[in-house]
Amino acid sequence: MEPLLITPTMFKAYDGRHFRILLHRFQMEIEIATDLVFIGYSFPDADYIVRSVLTRGLSRNSGASKVPVLVVDYVSEDGPRTPAYIEELKARYVSVFGNRVILETFGLKGFVEKFDGVIDKARSSMK
Repeated sequence: MEPLLITPTMFKAYDGRHFRILLHRFQMEIEIATDLVFIGYSFPDADYIVRSVLTRGLSRNSGASKVPVLVVDYVSEDGPRTPAYIEELKARYVSVFGNRVILETFGLKGFVEKFDGVIDKARSSMK
């Protein structure tokens, strides 16, 4: 497994050469991915570029139906988000990935602490 981080940015010029290269690399990685992990990403409808790259990449991934999608939600100092927010978040992911979405609410720290178990759980859900 080799991580590829796509970080959030306020820079929204989608026509730049560097951004096109990044999106191409992103799609190439999705085409061969065996696991997808999203940490702290709300997957807003406005990120249509990310949605389309994911969709294209998965359509070219020969094992796409077996790729688990693990979503790790952000935890603030006030604790986990409301159940309504969690439902909306999962619905956004399910709209693209279907029923292979596994949503955890323990944040990055929990993900790092439970890494092996969480990845194993996600993979076993696809069997």
